[in-house]
Amino acid sequence: FGAEQAGVDEEIAMKGEFLRKAAAVQLCAEVEVARHARMFPDIAERFVAVPLFAPDLRSLPEAALEKHRSAGPVRLLFVGNQPRLKGLQETLEAYASLPGTVRQSTTLTIVSHFDSDRAQVTIPDDPRITVHRGLSHVKVLELMRSSHILVNVSHIESFGMVFLEGMSQGMLCLGPDWEVQRELFDEGRAGMNMRCEVGPLRAALLRAIEDEA
Repeated sequence: FGAEQAGVDEEIAMKGEFLRKAAAVQLCAEVEVARHARMFPDIAERFVAVPLFAPDLRSLPEAALEKHRSAGPVRLLFVGNQPRLKGLQETLEAYASLPGTVRQSTTLTIVSHFDSDRAQVTIPDDPRITVHRGLSHVKVLELMRSSHILVNVSHIESFGMVFLEGMSQGMLCLGPDWEVQRELFDEGRAGMNMRCEVGPLRAALLRAIEDEA
């Protein structure tokens, strides 16, 4: 542990050398500004929160939320090109563990290029699960527009533009319980944060599927 901590301290010191050369340092969230200010108090005033830009993103009208009240299957969506890192295996296991009466009223669509780690993800033979090996950005937004719940509970996530995209298309977003994503979800008022583990994911899926409010 001591050797690992020494490496971390060395990396922080090296980062500080670069940061002190800048007049301002742009970060994507207020929590990141606060964290950097604690780490580098002598240049705390240089850290500025500027959300990532999505100039081509347009929100749907509020009427789009009516899809959540319509009859039919609850459509779950996973989007991620590093599926293992993005929690697809845990998502699939949580989905498979749902009560049959719940699962039969849902579908799960997976969008991923799979990159190099497809072999590490086992996708069950389930007629409710559809896999798209990569789609254009326009097609992904179309899927979001017709889907209800975005399930992207990553093991590691720096920001998560996919959440802004999902929210803009009227989706309920399930994401990781990291500081930036908690800020994006307004501490649980604009989405659901949880650990990337089967138990918490299963509980969140049940609530998201069954609790209309």
